[in-house]
Amino acid sequence: MNKTLAEIKAGYSQDKKRTDSIWAKILIRQLSFYVAWLAFRIGISAFQVSIFSLTLPVIAMIFWITSKPLSAIILLNLWLLLDCVDGNVARSIGASKMGDFVDATSGYMMLGFSFFGLGA
Repeated sequence: MNKTLAEIKAGYSQDKKRTDSIWAKILIRQLSFYVAWLAFRIGISAFQVSIFSLTLPVIAMIFWITSKPLSAIILLNLWLLLDCVDGNVARSIGASKMGDFVDATSGYMMLGFSFFGLGA
């Protein structure tokens, strides 16, 4: 299933606009439309994006622990980008219960592992 860039952007609701952070509104969300379009083109689902993004907080935690904060920050921004991408894709085709669970788990992992890495 292919979606146009306009169709993907149309899924960005007013509710999402209100809840996105300023950083997400200015840069991350804008990039996410193009990455979501690419995901559609190559056949990657929202669930697959979410599963991949689960690995990023763990790797970022390792970078925090090993005193490589710039690498950790880049990975966490990549996680945020992929979180927006999976949302864009899911809204375009319809979300699943399992996808919602994995997406929420990814967010909790990002917070937990980031704080653990910073603390360590």
